[in-house]
Amino acid sequence: EKKDLLMANSLVNTTGMLAAVLGFGVSGLVVEWLGAKSGFYLDALSFLCSAALIFFITKRAVAVMNFRTVGKEIVEVIRKSVFQEIKEGVLYFVKNKNIRLTAGIIFILWSALGAVYVVVIAFIQKTLQSATADLGLLIMFLGIGLFSGSLLYGRFGQRISHYTIIFASLIGSGIMLIVFALGINRYPYFFIAAGLAFLLGVFIAPIMIASNTIIHKVSSNEMMGKIFSSLEIVMHLGFLLFMFLSSVLAEKFPTYLILVIVGGVVSITGLISLVSKRKISWLN
Repeated sequence: EKKDLLMANSLVNTTGMLAAVLGFGVSGLVVEWLGAKSGFYLDALSFLCSAALIFFITKRAVAVMNFRTVGKEIVEVIRKSVFQEIKEGVLYFVKNKNIRLTAGIIFILWSALGAVYVVVIAFIQKTLQSATADLGLLIMFLGIGLFSGSLLYGRFGQRISHYTIIFASLIGSGIMLIVFALGINRYPYFFIAAGLAFLLGVFIAPIMIASNTIIHKVSSNEMMGKIFSSLEIVMHLGFLLFMFLSSVLAEKFPTYLILVIVGGVVSITGLISLVSKRKISWLN
């Protein structure tokens, strides 16, 4: 139900973060001890196990199948071209202002992640003088932060506007990224890096939960799949574009400076959006 969407999205996010905490922590040590080749084998095995588990998901109540109705539905799906499906999704996407704004937020977030993704690995390994073990453990602490942020937002987020949470989280996560980059560059100690990674995760978590909840609330059921497919295109487009741009800039500028710039842009975007929100009635 609509009132349970926030909690449902929080639970989904929490499950994913729990997997990330365990996966990143274990994988960093596995690759350190057994090598990258063994890591790929274990990765393939995890996908096989996941596929098997998904295969066994069934509904509790078995519906009575009407072959004539099912046949008509299949014919209708085949008759409708892929381009027509895409066209409908794009038009619905463009016309709904809540979806447009949420898509813009997701694009900004994933663009920032793409820009950070390229340089943060090299930055951590160079600053902490470590290979994969510390990197895996740091990502594990980031995952614990995401997990904690998901739990906190799921518990208390019902009382606050989704957009307020998103804009405030953008400000907080941008500031934490700046503190992380400058702090580790000045004090290259693992425990400091772990604490800052944890806080960064706490600030990031509510953004995706609130965004997904908004999409669930404003989209009609028959358009839900098309909207989320369109959002996947938006987020990966931003990720790839800014990953490429960041890789070019990393050849000319220090890695910590790129992290600081990305953090600054994210924080300023969140601040401007939060101030502007007061003047736009439908955001409240």
